[in-house]
Amino acid sequence: MAAADIIRGAGLERYYAEREAFPARPAPLDGAWTALSTDPQGDGTGAARLIIDGRRCASCVWLTEQVLTGMPGVGESTGSYAS
Repeated sequence: MAAADIIRGAGLERYYAEREAFPARPAPLDGAWTALSTDPQGDGTGAARLIIDGRRCASCVWLTEQVLTGMPGVGESTGSYAS
């Protein structure tokens, strides 16, 4: 199920009709993933914690997880709407 389907199913599609402009795109990280500090894991990978402001719903969290997990070098992504 796509985020758009979830939004429509919840009756929230008016957001798209009422917004006056597209949200600003975030600036890319300098140095890409190497700019993030990571905690080395026992299996040779690293873990990073990101704080992403401006997410307004659980669909945004899901989309963020999906985009991050699909990026090269990312094995897993989990998000929390509450925190």
